[in-house]
Order: sequence, then C-alpha cells, then structure tokens
Amino acid sequence: DLDFFREYVNPYFYEAGADNHACVECHQNHNILRIHEYMGDGEIPDDIVIQNFNSALKVVNLADPEQSLILRKPRSPEGQGGESTESQTGLTHVGGPRWPSKTHPGYQAMLKWIQDAASSQDRRLRGTVSTDSFSPDYPPELALDNDPRTIWHTEFVGAMPGYPHEVVIDLGHETNTSAFQYVPRQDGANGRVKKWELYASADRENWGEPIAQGEWANDATVKAVRLQAEGVRYIRFRGLSSVNDEPFMSAAEVIVLEAKDVPPGS
Repeated sequence: DLDFFREYVNPYFYEAGADNHACVECHQNHNILRIHEYMGDGEIPDDIVIQNFNSALKVVNLADPEQSLILRKPRSPEGQGGESTESQTGLTHVGGPRWPSKTHPGYQAMLKWIQDAASSQDRRLRGTVSTDSFSPDYPPELALDNDPRTIWHTEFVGAMPGYPHEVVIDLGHETNTSAFQYVPRQDGANGRVKKWELYASADRENWGEPIAQGEWANDATVKAVRLQAEGVRYIRFRGLSSVNDEPFMSAAEVIVLEAKDVPPGS
C-alpha cells in the first residue's frame, strides 16, 4: 500500500536514531535499499516516496513477513552485513542496531505494511485488457493473469511495430483507485519500459493529460505509480521507449489497486 508506506514507513528512513544518524545517510548510495536524500522541509515529494517504495520492495518477504531484510537488518549488530551465528537475526548491519526490539514503532509499522500486502485482502482490481500489438504466444491476457512468469509482448514475428505502445485496462465499472504497478518481465531486458505515461478515463474517449509520467531503470523490480483517481473505469499505460532502445514492449503484470475506502465488489 503506497499511501500507508508514505505516512507510516517512509518517515523512519529520515528519522535520526540513538546515534543521531538516519538510515538515509548510509542508504542514499546503497545498491539495493537505496533511500533518496531529501534536504527540504515539510512533506517529501511523491517522486522520492515512490523511489523509496520501489527500493523497499526488494527487501520484503511476502511469504514470511518477519523474515524480510528490511525488518531483520535494523535489529542486527554492527558488521559488514554478512551472516552471523551470534546475531539474533542471523545477520549483521553496517549501521548497527537501529531498533532495540520488535516493539519499536518503526518495526511495527513496516511489519504491518508487509503483512497487509501478504494478507488475503486483495485490492487488485480485475478486468479485461487490450493492447496495440501482441505476438500470438504472448497475448494481452497474460499481463493480467497474476503470474509474473508469463508475459504480454508486442509483435516480433513478421512485423515489429515501434513505440509508442499501449495497454488499456477496462476495470468493468467505475471505481476509485490508489496505485498502478508495472511488473517488468523477470527473465531479461527485452521489452522492459523506460519512458512511460499513465492516463485514466471514465469512458475511454476523454483521457485528458497524463496522470503520471517518468522513466524507469532496467531491472526486474515492481514499478509503483501513485494513481489516486475517482470514478475511473479505464487505465491507459503508454510506453514511449524501451530500456534497450528496441521497438518491443512487454509486461509480466499490469496492476491497478483499489482505494481502501471502496467496499469490495462495489
């Protein structure tokens, strides 16, 4: 949940611990959990929150939330980050212990964030999908089958249409949304989106200006976009370029999350 992350998880990355240092001081250059520096006052901008969110997704374990690295590392003794039989978590942490115990508010907030994602309460909106192009063995439906091992892919046998490409999701009814997630193919770079735009519409005719746009890195992590929209039925995800400058576009999954205040099935 991106909203929960923004309000209850992200602030702990910038809060000084008992040693007067904050996580961001070390993690702004970290290879995995990279926390972006913010020197301003007041609310942290959306783009920074989303970048932190996408980094945090790399160190969570939905199958066993309490085994998530984002929970174990801050309770680990100082070290180079490797395994340790003397540590209660089995790990060490370059920054040393940040939380004295599991009762720390930071631990509790992050645990709830991960547990909610792993729970049976599924806020993923169902629907149908269409695309501007697809190869016979990689139809659009594979981007909505809840299986990241399968992919939709634009045509590459005979014709190879170039960018822009687009995916349009019909949610089946008007609803309120909270986030969009793009899951790149997991087995390689071909077709992963670099530049993109996101639109929402109630009638598939009036799209207006993009709700969000940007560029993504070439990796397999889930890409999250804040999508707080009301009365939406159609979502258009428009790819403008790929990470390797090839004409192809692909997606393991495209996900639209329902706003929490909308009753299931409404």
